Amino acid sequence: MNEAARVRLRELATEVRAEVHEGISDEEYVAALQVLRKMIANVEGDAHSGATPRTS
Repeated sequence: MNEAARVRLRELATEVRAEVHEGISDEEYVAALQVLRKMIANVEGDAHSGATPRTS
């Protein structure tokens, strides 16, 4: 990949990131990531134990 393509890709990624985060505070973003990580850990823990995923 040439340098011009890298620069353009970086610009596009910045634009997409800004659009995705529009109206979401940094605190809300961090909280959402923490919840999603916990949900993933819950599912992974269930998968390793052989239990079925919890629904509540």
